Amino acid sequence: MKIVFNPRQNGTAMIVVITILAMLLLYVGANVRALDHLQREIKLVERRQIRRVQPASLKTNTAPVFLLPPIASPPSTNR
Repeated sequence: MKIVFNPRQNGTAMIVVITILAMLLLYVGANVRALDHLQREIKLVERRQIRRVQPASLKTNTAPVFLLPPIASPPSTNR
C-alpha cells in the first residue's frame, strides 16, 4: 500500500496552521497589552490609597511630633 500526498492538500494545511498561529499570536499580544493596562491601573489605585491613608500630620505644614522615651532618674546616693 502506497500513500500518495497531494501537494495541493499540503499547501492548504500549511495555510490553516499559519492562520491558527497568527490568531494565537494576536490573542497573546492582546492579553499582554491588557495586563500592562491593568498593572498601570493597580499602581494608580495603590498611590491613591497610600495618599488617603497617610496621617494628617504629613498632609499639613505642622511639624511632626516625636515621642521620646522617658528618661530614667539617676539612682539616689542617700542611704
